[in-house]
Amino acid sequence: MRLFFVGLIVILAGFILILASVLLSVPLAPSSSNFAGVVFIGPIPIFFGSGSPGFFGPAFWLMLGIALILLIFYIVNIIIIFRKRSER
Repeated sequence: MRLFFVGLIVILAGFILILASVLLSVPLAPSSSNFAGVVFIGPIPIFFGSGSPGFFGPAFWLMLGIALILLIFYIVNIIIIFRKRSER
């Protein structure tokens, strides 16, 4: 039970650090910046971003490549789990 609370505190500290870094990195003056990201819900990627259109071509292909690699790992993991279950 003690380990559960330690894990919970570490997760909350991580969220607080991420929130603080986002709030501290917001520029006070408007500037032109590009960003792109991807969120994985299971094996399904959701792409998002903002900025100039020339930035999104390479960023999209990079994130798509990472998504495909993670999807391959996901499928291999499922195959390994089913093989171990069938051995029993």
